Amino acid sequence: MFRVQYLTFNIALYFNASSAEVEAAGVLSNNLVQYHGGGYIASLGVYHDIHCLNKLRRYVYRDTYLDKVPERNISEYEEHLVDHCIDMLRVSIMCSPDLSMYTFHWPEIDKALFLDATSKSPRKCVDWGQLSGWSERRMVEMVPTLIKPSQKRA
Repeated sequence: MFRVQYLTFNIALYFNASSAEVEAAGVLSNNLVQYHGGGYIASLGVYHDIHCLNKLRRYVYRDTYLDKVPERNISEYEEHLVDHCIDMLRVSIMCSPDLSMYTFHWPEIDKALFLDATSKSPRKCVDWGQLSGWSERRMVEMVPTLIKPSQKRA
């Protein structure tokens, strides 16, 4: 059985967005998670999608991961997170659909469970080096320096 083991790579999941960037994105800042040094915690959609895909992989193959964390059960939080990730990936796919034409081929293995799908259509990809560089320069950690609006200091 084929399993995707190395889905993710090192990504700078979170970055510090300025008030101007938040405003330009059309987001009201009154209830956003603030970063201790100023600004707001943000993530690029592509990185959130990769994060969610990794969460789904770990959920599907949870037996592999549960052994590494003793006495860990699938919690209501994890089930909610899986539902969230499925819906976020659905929205992402529907909003930026890949319109490449896929053709189907008979597999070389006689007892294959499904047809092989391939595409020769050209794709336009981003420059991952440039994207990663931008993200890494602005990367922040999620914890422990987050501030709720009610915790603002005078």
